[in-house]
Amino acid sequence: MAFSDDINYFTETSNAFGVVVNWTTPALGNVNMLFDNAYFDGSRKFGSRTSYGETRSTSCTGAASDLTGVSEGSLCTIEGTDYEVKNAEPDGQGMIICTLKKA
Repeated sequence: MAFSDDINYFTETSNAFGVVVNWTTPALGNVNMLFDNAYFDGSRKFGSRTSYGETRSTSCTGAASDLTGVSEGSLCTIEGTDYEVKNAEPDGQGMIICTLKKA
């Protein structure tokens, strides 16, 4: 079975992996996708001093066939939060990874 046959399994909300993403630009409506809002603690010790920093890496991944027209500047809503696409990259396996920022 090709990986592309399994794409829907990972993005289905009934499998606890997927979330519903509502695309407003382009007007694709609701699309099931994987959502990642990873937190990174960038704190580092330098001798007796500590540098503090933290960030989030927010992205969503879905089937390329469901994301026609999604590109930099596209807008979506995930779990009540509005996001803008910073970058949309195909992964070569039939999926598109969208790096997001809060709109």
